[in-house]
Amino acid sequence: MLFWLLMLNGNRDFYSHDEAMLNLFPQHTQKTLVWGHWDQVPVTLKRQLEADPELRDARLEGEFEVYAVSKEHQFLGWTVLTEEFGKHQPMTIMVAIRPDYSVSGALLVTFRENRGYGIKHPKFQKQFNDKTTNDPIEVGIDIVHVSGSTISSRAMALGVRKALRVVAELNHAGYP
Repeated sequence: MLFWLLMLNGNRDFYSHDEAMLNLFPQHTQKTLVWGHWDQVPVTLKRQLEADPELRDARLEGEFEVYAVSKEHQFLGWTVLTEEFGKHQPMTIMVAIRPDYSVSGALLVTFRENRGYGIKHPKFQKQFNDKTTNDPIEVGIDIVHVSGSTISSRAMALGVRKALRVVAELNHAGYP
């Protein structure tokens, strides 16, 4: 009975935020919040993201957190927690980005649809590893979608592109 209620509801939490961060940066000992909500992002950065043609469908609202992650005094990178729309509901993903601005991992944290959650599989998620802002990160170009999860696959790719752009702008603003 519980299984069917979950299937109808569609809400699946695969990781807590802390579990996702620990999975992406297992060696981290410290995290520093850079931004905890879209309202904290400078207006100029939001305008740049809105004007970016590769992010035209990106969700610039909802759940959003950016952390600088370190071990002792060694900077390890950033995590970006963000939402993108699947077919009807937003999904929450976390993207880990190294100091060289490449993706070290991407995880599906919460999925709210009753179909399309095939993107939770590691084989799909590993496609994002080592991607940078120089890569298209687009289904059908350098990302292979999951059968039955095409819309979700596109949404996750968009979320990873957005996370990379946000961190690139952090660099331009003088963050580590």
